[in-house]
Amino acid sequence: MGQSSAEIQAIHRAVTLCVSNTLLHDGEILIVSDSKTAVSWINNLSDFGSIHHVNLIYDIKSDLKFLDRVEVVFKPRGSNSLADSLAKRGSGLKENKLIWSDSSF
Repeated sequence: MGQSSAEIQAIHRAVTLCVSNTLLHDGEILIVSDSKTAVSWINNLSDFGSIHHVNLIYDIKSDLKFLDRVEVVFKPRGSNSLADSLAKRGSGLKENKLIWSDSSF
């Protein structure tokens, strides 16, 4: 399934955390991904065509309708050192952890 599958799962987890934490409901949140394909699938910019992603993408889109100020955006890995550093830190964790930054993208 590849990188797009992992990115879809990561975006799904981020959106789920936003929905489950009422403190985040009123905030403006950017979920940044370095997968142009995954972001285009979620934002209806292209047909995702894979049956493996249908349920996760449906859940993400459904939750995003509930969260008015949450946006999923694409940034290339090389241009986003903060996201790259967080991804590297998170990939080694054995437990779920929410990490965010108020720094400007």
